[in-house]
Amino acid sequence: MVGVPILDTQNNWIGTLAVAVPLTIISAKLAEIKLAKESYAWLTDSNGLMVSHPNKSFIMKNKLSMTESADYPGFYKIVRQTKLQNDGYGRYRDAKLNESKIVTFSKVDYLPGWTLFVTTKESEIFHAIYTIMYDVLVTSIILMVIFLLLISELSNRITKPIVQLTKDVKASVKDKKSYLKIIDSDDEIGQLSKAFHDSLQKIHLHTIHLEQMVNHRTQEITDKNLLLNQQNEKLEQLASKDPLTLLYNRRAFSALVDKEISRAKRHHFPVTLVILDIDYFKKINDEFGHNVGDDILCRFADELSINMRKENLICRWGGEEFVILIPEATSAMVFKHIEELRQKISQMDFAPIDKLTFSAGMATLRIEEPFKEWFQRADSALYKAKGSGRNKIVVDDIIG
Repeated sequence: MVGVPILDTQNNWIGTLAVAVPLTIISAKLAEIKLAKESYAWLTDSNGLMVSHPNKSFIMKNKLSMTESADYPGFYKIVRQTKLQNDGYGRYRDAKLNESKIVTFSKVDYLPGWTLFVTTKESEIFHAIYTIMYDVLVTSIILMVIFLLLISELSNRITKPIVQLTKDVKASVKDKKSYLKIIDSDDEIGQLSKAFHDSLQKIHLHTIHLEQMVNHRTQEITDKNLLLNQQNEKLEQLASKDPLTLLYNRRAFSALVDKEISRAKRHHFPVTLVILDIDYFKKINDEFGHNVGDDILCRFADELSINMRKENLICRWGGEEFVILIPEATSAMVFKHIEELRQKISQMDFAPIDKLTFSAGMATLRIEEPFKEWFQRADSALYKAKGSGRNKIVVDDIIG
């Protein structure tokens, strides 16, 4: 079952389209995806279970493993990559077939945790170029053998023209811009000279064609890499930002919090967490509708961004709740700034509603305190603020 959100022109959610797809259909569609002649695509769900694979015995039975496998040495490294990045590639060896293979992977939009893989023989990727280079090498070797046989059969009276012809052929083989001059004679040397000229011209043309093809392939790869980078940027934007307010979403915020906590412990500076909740927001939605509610959320988010430092992390935690992480500051240092923001918001025009207020709770990180406990302290302070009349700020503790 696949569900896709339907958005209006302002990227607001207006519905969801869900489709049930048989696994056989998925396998048939994936069979069309190929990077080379013998490559194949397969798919895993958020639990690492294979839901599509050319080997039917793998489907709904085999799962990705992050440990080394004797049959597929090196594949576990690719699995670990999928946990850390949305797109990438890796190399492993199929011990059963004694083949080296390249695997590219990409996370699937709107299917969190699902991953598309494409497996290709490493030798197949470079097969076309190797074949052409081999043909050129064989042709050159044959020409040189013929040339040496002719020299051994010619008499001394024609040694000089042959020596000159040899020099010209070598120069032409080494430098594609140097063309063999035809010796103007009706004997075997003249015929041989013309034969070499024609053969080397074909080799030069073949070499030029090969270079053009390599350049074309290189440009294709460059274009694909550029497109991939653009897609990665879009995926990163979708994965880290709340689509309504364009603030960090909970997932991105949680990842950044870990870095800030590590940095604070390493440099021994304080860091404070503030949780804000818009007062009576449900009443706003009920009275004016969700479009007005969304507009209020966006305007409120803009005010938070305007009134905070660039170093502060601002996140829409969910609904009308926002979380701000303020590094290098204690609750005592932050309280005055948040109080000024509370007063400013309460005096602003948020038409069509009469007045907009918020309640807040804050706490400063304690030594060796896990994020979950830190968040719970700030959240408890928020509930105290809401329980004591709203439109106020409560500090769990004051450090420093």
